[in-house]
Amino acid sequence: MRRLLSMLLLLPLIANATPQIETWQTDNGLPVWFVPAMSVPMVDIELVFDAGSRRDATLSGIANFVSAMIEEGTAKWSADEVAQQFESLGAITGFNASRDMATVSLRSLAEENIVSQAVSQMAALLQGANFPPEALERVRQQILTSIEMGQQNPASILSDAFYRHVYADHPYATPVVGEASSVKALQQPQLLDFYRHHYSVSHGLMVIVGALSTAEAKRYANRLAAALPPGEPVSKLPVVKPLTVSQQHHIAHESSQSHLMWGMEGYARGDKDKFALYVGNHILGGGGLVSRISDEIREQRGLSYSAYSYFSPLELGGVFVMGLQTKNSQRAYALEVLAQTLNEFIEQGPTEAELTAAKKNISGSFPLKIDSNSDILSYVAVMAFYRFPINYLDTFTAQIEAVTLEQIRDAWQRRLKGRAALIVSVGAGQEFNDAQSTQRP
Repeated sequence: MRRLLSMLLLLPLIANATPQIETWQTDNGLPVWFVPAMSVPMVDIELVFDAGSRRDATLSGIANFVSAMIEEGTAKWSADEVAQQFESLGAITGFNASRDMATVSLRSLAEENIVSQAVSQMAALLQGANFPPEALERVRQQILTSIEMGQQNPASILSDAFYRHVYADHPYATPVVGEASSVKALQQPQLLDFYRHHYSVSHGLMVIVGALSTAEAKRYANRLAAALPPGEPVSKLPVVKPLTVSQQHHIAHESSQSHLMWGMEGYARGDKDKFALYVGNHILGGGGLVSRISDEIREQRGLSYSAYSYFSPLELGGVFVMGLQTKNSQRAYALEVLAQTLNEFIEQGPTEAELTAAKKNISGSFPLKIDSNSDILSYVAVMAFYRFPINYLDTFTAQIEAVTLEQIRDAWQRRLKGRAALIVSVGAGQEFNDAQSTQRP
């Protein structure tokens, strides 16, 4: 009776735990998702644009380059002056590009005169960014240095090669940072053209989280949106073609350990099998040290300190990935164990105990993932960009709890059984061979 009473008392807290989202469009048509959050006197704003590296076309690296150039000044202000203006208000800005999207973020105290000035300064920057030549060359060198450093890092070499092979001729195949030859050739007019075309109302949306009234949020949203050009209709991109033939690639690199990635077709954002695949992966390799892959690879055989799996969904497709690091001499054996663990999971599915533990872990940790304004901002930005239902956060836990053993077995067998796989490794020595596979601990 006492336990039941405690649960009933908690129900109102649980019911109100997820953010309450409001939506509208600005005066010039930019979609806005707003979450009032009065407990902390801060305001977080993020503009999200369909301006990720998938829009690079033949100009590899241009999306990343443009994102890095926005804060480099206007005709009126130098980069230092732009930074000083935001710093004087205690405001923090951010500019980022990924495969699907590019973001511009602003964090400010919610005090009216401060947030108002910060929003006005950001609007002026977005409207006046002119990518000055001296800054352009400096940023170009920074990007080229980053590319060069990545070419010496086994993890970066592996990731770049994996995505190049798994996505083949799709725009997702190219590293977000771009190829060095392309970055060297990019010119100011090309960057400005990309910026003006993609950082626009037709390609964007806005998310606001913070201690504002709806009226205040609408006023600031209109001010920021007014700085954006209307833009042209968004052009469609091709969906990802699944692998049809299994591939295995090894990249020789002098290191004491080999880095491995095993991948196959996953799912795109909004896929109907998402929750069955997601919960299943938590059991297989996404749940940390208690996952099956970690138990087989680390605990039972000591092949790697960390072994994992995950789904990486994007708008136009996605991949399922397993990965680990191990001694070069144990590379093939670790791969055998990884394959066996995956095949057994696909054939048999999880146990009732594993499913119960996974649901408890996912549902129990979920409130912690949306317990700050910045966390909420990130989640809502993803929801808005990928057109999730507005009640996605409200129903997330229920969706997890509704997953059954049969749904997991069905989804994993339909989506992964017998599919072509891609294996990429980076480490000393040559391709996998029988001698390596016998070197077991």
